[in-house]
Amino acid sequence: MRRSVTIAANGTIPPSPTLTFTKAGDYFWQATYTPPAGSRDSGSKSDCASEPLTVVRPQPAIATTPSGTVQVGGNPAATINDVATISGGFFPSGGIAVGTVTFKLYGPFATGTTITASSCTAANLLATSTTPASRVTDSTATATSDSFTPTSAGQYQWTASYSGNAQNLSVAATSCGDTTEQVVVTPQTPSLATKMSLSDRVVVSGVPNAGTPTGSVVFGLFPSTDCTGTAVYTSGSIAISASGAASTPVATEVNAGPYSWKVTFTPDPGNTNYTGASTTCTAAQSDEQATISYAGTSPAS
Repeated sequence: MRRSVTIAANGTIPPSPTLTFTKAGDYFWQATYTPPAGSRDSGSKSDCASEPLTVVRPQPAIATTPSGTVQVGGNPAATINDVATISGGFFPSGGIAVGTVTFKLYGPFATGTTITASSCTAANLLATSTTPASRVTDSTATATSDSFTPTSAGQYQWTASYSGNAQNLSVAATSCGDTTEQVVVTPQTPSLATKMSLSDRVVVSGVPNAGTPTGSVVFGLFPSTDCTGTAVYTSGSIAISASGAASTPVATEVNAGPYSWKVTFTPDPGNTNYTGASTTCTAAQSDEQATISYAGTSPAS
């Protein structure tokens, strides 16, 4: 490019105009003197190679801001990302493409672990994304990583590097141990729902000098305090032991509400010293009754 200046009357030559270079490279100044019309002087030029000028690309810096602490999972599941800011570069309006930022995410590491440069291995690499950077000002640009959905609680480490372009030098990846590039993913606290189970046990006792009762019992569990309604559980016939004991083989999960047990004894056909018998279960008196209640999110489905 050419720029002209006028020599002062006293022969002083002013400096050349200030130039803004938009591309790095090797340049050369050359001064050409053009005498005024009618002058007895002849024109002249300086040697082009005598004034070299090297324009180098600036060395930007990169700073990153990862997303904050999140809890693993959720609906929708929580995600994390990283934002890089490139400063000290040359990003003129309408200029060439800024370049790209490559983000890498490593982990998960146990919470409380000191992450060092040796932690960022290929085995610990979870995600890589290369994102075009966008100009913010003539000297700054920014880029945002792809979002990542962590599936395990722990610590995660981001790194970010800048590719550079024809107007800016590249920037190496940020340090693996940089604590400002770490994200903590915390565990969830599960909800608890419970459901109580009811079971029953009976002992059939004989009468002195009448022998030992033998036979079987049937357990029935009713959704009331007086054995009315449709039984929510019936055991079927269960033989009593030599000591006269028997128990329900399984426990029955129940919702909130009133309940009562009724146990019916049937003697063996050959045991003529004893008749059938049942526990008392009426509105006036119930041998076995309970009221079940729940709070919070219980009962479990």
